[in-house]
Amino acid sequence: MKTTKVTKTKTSSISKVSKKEEQNVAVSAQRDIVHKHHVLKPIKFTPNEPEKLLKLRGYNEGPPGGWRYVEEKTGVTIKANTWKTLVSNVVNFLETHGSQVPADIAARIEHQLASNLPDEWRAK
Repeated sequence: MKTTKVTKTKTSSISKVSKKEEQNVAVSAQRDIVHKHHVLKPIKFTPNEPEKLLKLRGYNEGPPGGWRYVEEKTGVTIKANTWKTLVSNVVNFLETHGSQVPADIAARIEHQLASNLPDEWRAK
């Protein structure tokens, strides 16, 4: 009977740890995409409307939340310390995961990032 109690206790504590770990992962993932009340949302890209593409005011200063891009198909957030590194990381991610890299990938990244930033971070 003691063995049964130990087994139940171990199973119970393992289940609690697993659930807690799942919650920690979910909270951690949420923190990765939320910064100062800015939630990075994947934006449906419409290449047929280039006049509606948003642009950043510059590339030297990091935007609020940092340089980041949410890949549309997987929902993975890709981050970097600079604009050039972000573009490179996105291209590498797409190639590594067998996706075709669009010729206008930099414009797509810029549009998504600018769409999620306050107006003062966008080009006029």
